[in-house]
This record gives sequence, structure tokens and C-alpha cells, in this order.
Amino acid sequence: MTRSRVVIASLLTLTAFSFSGCAQLQQIAGGQINQAIKDWIEPLFEVDSKPPPGYKPIFLKTVKTMPTELPDGARLEIKSVDSRTPGVTRMQFHILDENGTFYKSASKDQLENMVCEVVETVNGRKRVIKNVKVSELTSERAEPMALALITDNSGSMGKKRATTVQEAIAEFAKGKDGRDALSVVRYDNKVKLEVDLTTDKDDFLSDLRMDGLNGFGGGTAILDGTKEGIEHLANNAGAFNERYAVVFTDGQENASKTKIQDLIRISQEKQVPIIAVDFGARINAGYMESLARATGGSYYHIYLTEEFEMLFDDIYRRTKNAYTLEYASNEYGAHTVEVNVCVGKGKAADTVEYDNSPAVGTVSLIDVHFDVAKSIIRDESNPAIQDVADLMKKYPGMTIELRGHTDSQNSTGDPDYNNKLSQSRAEAVMERLVSMGIDDDRMSAKGYGESMPVATNDTPEGRQRNRRTEFVILSK
Repeated sequence: MTRSRVVIASLLTLTAFSFSGCAQLQQIAGGQINQAIKDWIEPLFEVDSKPPPGYKPIFLKTVKTMPTELPDGARLEIKSVDSRTPGVTRMQFHILDENGTFYKSASKDQLENMVCEVVETVNGRKRVIKNVKVSELTSERAEPMALALITDNSGSMGKKRATTVQEAIAEFAKGKDGRDALSVVRYDNKVKLEVDLTTDKDDFLSDLRMDGLNGFGGGTAILDGTKEGIEHLANNAGAFNERYAVVFTDGQENASKTKIQDLIRISQEKQVPIIAVDFGARINAGYMESLARATGGSYYHIYLTEEFEMLFDDIYRRTKNAYTLEYASNEYGAHTVEVNVCVGKGKAADTVEYDNSPAVGTVSLIDVHFDVAKSIIRDESNPAIQDVADLMKKYPGMTIELRGHTDSQNSTGDPDYNNKLSQSRAEAVMERLVSMGIDDDRMSAKGYGESMPVATNDTPEGRQRNRRTEFVILSK
């Protein structure tokens, strides 16, 4: 629900309170006001916004093997940018035609030569990226995933449109892979977990309600709803390495208790990217996209209710079928990246913009390497630490907490050992930053040992992710 509607509703409610001399008159006035709200607002919001000129989204519908020559009319689309890993930028992209056909299963030679040029501009400085790694994910090799579908049930959606979205979710659930899990969170100014995470389609459909806005219809708590979805995945999707929070809104945030920087931090800590969707024209431009970019997710903007079924299918197919571009990028700030792909004589290009300057509350990894069971920083860690020093010099008022973490496995099996080791490592990074010109009163160091894992400790890969050094921005 947009802020203007909240103001109008508040004014009308205050008018009702002015009839305080007679209970019957107050009831009559309240009924007239409620009817006025219904007559004046609901028809306006039941109708979709008119799409802007040139609006022609392409939803991924089918897949074909990459031909030897890129077809005429094929286009490149960059859907997500992930800069959460220190010193590394990853982008997921798709090559598709205007009919929604995605060209996948590129040959080894095609993959090695597919990206013919990448030009990155950061804070006004342009450079051509020389070393680029391209890989491909296909649905045949995709791991099982867990999705939380977080749906806007504010009054501005209207009963008809809300019901259509619920029907689209049902159709999506019927067509999903049986290994993948879904949950549903509904929100207006309050939040409700409607469907617990499950891989069982029948269980999902039996719990999914087709009741429009019944019990809802208030304000718009995007952040609270998304937080609920992320935390539900974190607590119930431990068997899934791939987890995504899919959230849409047709309005603007106006009711959450959660702050945006806290939601970004939670998303990063729980390793759940946000796939954010704006619906219609009454949105807060850039708001949802910033959530996606800050968490390594993707962003969509649709205008028509009938597009929801295609949207959910598109999100699902793109997460299972994608090319990934990866390159070294150490600078913080505003980025503009142009990517060119070449297959045979055919070419396509796309440009994406993102800003990886951390916000207050953001938790960022530092690519620091230590000798085993020691707090001696290895030389290859210097560029990453220098990057943090440069960021703090760019923002003289910035203060940070340096955090050390370990896995739960060590030679002694003693949690106190891990606490002391992580503390000494965080202090070692702090000392290195001081040597680079950062005042020590702008920093603190804290060792968390094994108490804050971001992955399972049952696998080598999970333990490696848990052994990490981070910094969180306290003020900026």
C-alpha cells in the first residue's frame, strides 16, 4: 500500500472520530467512510498500472542447446551481481531470444571464448578486465533448492489480483522438481507464515489458501515479511545449499519494524539471497533492486497480474540454468560493467550497474589467510586488507568491528581454543590495518570462535566457509 493511501485512510478515520457525541452517528459515519474507502480506492488498485512505452519483458520458457552461431536477435541479460566474496565479482547471465528460449549447454570451447570483452568503470575509472572465468549451471546438474515465496497482501493489491497471484503460486508448485522445497509467507502490516517449507506438492497445495486478502489488506511491511522468509529458510532448509527469498510488492515500505541494513545483514549471514520483484508503477524506484544487489540476488519489474505465473517459472528456470562470469575486482563504490559475448560471428551485450559500498550494519568478508592454527597473516592477504583500509580512508567517520570465526573442528576439540584463536586473528587484522594508517580507535576486534557458522561443519567445504574473517560497519 502506498504512503499516500495511508495518509488518506488516516484522515478519513480521524473524521469518523469527530462524531463522538452519538454512538449511532459514529457507527453510521464509520460505515460511510468504509464504503467511501472501498468505492474510491479499491477500483483504482484492482486495475493494473499501464506499462511504460516499450515494455516487453522476456520470460524464460524453453531451453535449447547453444548453436555454433549466436542466432540473430539473441540477447544477453545479466540478472544478478554478487560481490559478497572479497575481491571477486560474480554475475549470472542468460543468452536468450525474444521468444524466451535460453541457449544452454555450451561446448567447452564456447565457454572459454564466450565472453569476448568486459569493461568495468568504478568511481569514474575505466578498465578492461583481462582474466575472466566463465562456467555454466544446467538444470541437470543443479542442486536441490529451497524457495520462500513472500507475497504482498496489502490493501492496494485488491482481492482479484491477490487471488490471481495465489493461483500462480499453485501452478508453480505443481510444476516444480520434487526435490525442491517451497514455503509461503504473507504480509501486509503484519506477517504470517502460511505454508511451512516442504518438498511435498500435495502438502503445499493443501496449506496454500486461495482467499485473496482475507485477514489482510493493511499496510506494507516488506522488510518484516522478507526477514520472516529468510529466517524460516535458515531454520528449516539446512539440507539445501541453494536457498532464495523471493519477495514482491506493488507499493512502498511503510510498516516494518525491521531496518533495511539489518535485513541485508541477516540475508548475508544466513546465506539467503533476495530475489526482489516490483509490481506496477506505484513502487519506490531502486528500493527493491538495492535489496537484490546487496544480497547477491536478482531483480525484476513487472506490470501485469497475468505475468505472475510466467514470472515464477522464469525465476525458477534461471536459478537452475545460467552462465556465471567471475573476475577479480577489489574496489568499493559505484560500478558500471559492460559485458560482451561472442559465439561464432554472433554478438550480444548488456550493461549492469551496482554499488558495493557497504552500508551500516553490513557484514563483509575479508579474504584473509592464516597459517594453520596460528594468527600469522599470510602475505597474499595484504590486498584484501588494503581494500578495507582504502574504504575507511574514503569514509573518515567509519567505524568497524573485525570478527574472527572458526569451524568446530580443531586439534584440541576445545571451544575455548577456537574462541582464543579467532580473537587473536581478528586482532592481527586490526594491527595490520593500523600499520596501513587506520586509527585503532575506529576499530574493535572480536573472536566468535565456532558460535556463528554459516554452513555445515560436516563437510570440508562447509568448514572452509565457517573459517572466515569479517568486518561489520558500526557507523559511517
